[in-house]
Amino acid sequence: MSNELCTFCWQISNKDYLSKCKSCNNRDYGRCYQCGEIKVKSNWCLGCKPLEVIPTFQFWTSGNEEVDKLIQENQLNPDWDYLKWIEFDEIVDIQFLSKGGFGSVYTAKWKNMDVALKKLNDSTIISKDFIDELRAHTENYSHTIAQIYGLTRDSNTKEYALVMSYYPGGDWRKVIRDKDSPLLWEDKLGIIYDIANALAVIHENGFVHCDLHPGNTLKGEFGTYLSDLGLCKPVNYQLKKTDEVFGIIPYMAPEVLDGKPYTPASDVYSLGIIIWELAARKAPFKDRPHDANLIMDIFDGRTFPKTNKTIPYKIEELMKSCCHKDPSKRPSSKEIVRTAYVLHSTLKYEYENIEYYESFKKADEEIEKSWTNVNNDDDDDDDDYKSIHPGAHYASRSLTQEIKTAKIMINRRQDNRDDEEMLQWSDSDLVTDDYEDN
Repeated sequence: MSNELCTFCWQISNKDYLSKCKSCNNRDYGRCYQCGEIKVKSNWCLGCKPLEVIPTFQFWTSGNEEVDKLIQENQLNPDWDYLKWIEFDEIVDIQFLSKGGFGSVYTAKWKNMDVALKKLNDSTIISKDFIDELRAHTENYSHTIAQIYGLTRDSNTKEYALVMSYYPGGDWRKVIRDKDSPLLWEDKLGIIYDIANALAVIHENGFVHCDLHPGNTLKGEFGTYLSDLGLCKPVNYQLKKTDEVFGIIPYMAPEVLDGKPYTPASDVYSLGIIIWELAARKAPFKDRPHDANLIMDIFDGRTFPKTNKTIPYKIEELMKSCCHKDPSKRPSSKEIVRTAYVLHSTLKYEYENIEYYESFKKADEEIEKSWTNVNNDDDDDDDDYKSIHPGAHYASRSLTQEIKTAKIMINRRQDNRDDEEMLQWSDSDLVTDDYEDN
């Protein structure tokens, strides 16, 4: 926290993590060292930077007018560093890494730096999804959101790709389920804090992520980074009838599966499931198909599979509040940031006098004990790769048909209940009539 004077109101600014002055509520980035003008972004002043980038526009093109316009707009008004058009021959040592629901990821080197290339499916022609992801990243900068350096185009396949920061630790889904380390609660709370912090930035900027799950959270050297903003939407975005619903069923909020628009509370629900997964170290609903029946169970509030792990009661409270069926009763991402910070500090600095400290230490002892014995148990049910149901899906996919089927099943179930109530009333009427006749 800074005690410098605010550039706008000349009061002690006490800036928060979004650089907002608490006295005048302006975002204060200080003054340009070159010309003295007030900076409008962290690394940008209107006096100097446009003079540097505008002359370069004539020397490159992406081959797509809309992409050119988006990159140029970002270069004239960036949030931190600006996007670049990167010639494909500048990128070397390209190797396939993984494939997800929306595209493929490769590792590569650019300017002697390790990077990741993300190619969206069928990106030879720029789609709205590609533009949306690029725009979402430009409008949501944070130290806990994976950075995009720029855009390139494969000279052979003509596919477009995002050039992004590379995190050799991979995504947290693999780390959580592989159990290569015990992953104690101090580390888990750090993960929760970083994800919540990234969500707070996105929500503060008027967006929702819409596809939050462990596969979209990356393990970096200095923390956790949120990625894949491809489905990121404005908070007030209304789904059209023609819009397909994408996602992974176990992480999706009941209201979203019911056809209602995504809200910040929907992202918080997804975070609640991630917290459960961190606690249990297994995939949610891994032993059953992810179909219309599971959607019905989520509607009914059967959210958390049972686990035999010891979960600190503060975590259980947080997890359940995040996944409350009523979105209005879920905490905000900012509230989760504060909660995770307090709990993390309690463990890091060993505040033994705090009531819940002991529950975390007992949970850590149980984690270390089970981790020590995990390789000696051939029938270990926690081996996700052996026990995941073939009908369970952990990559984002279209769920439009499953949701329609679930709604039909729910309506039929309600009709059956109504029929049963009618029969009960009819039987009651018959008994009453017989009694009256006597």
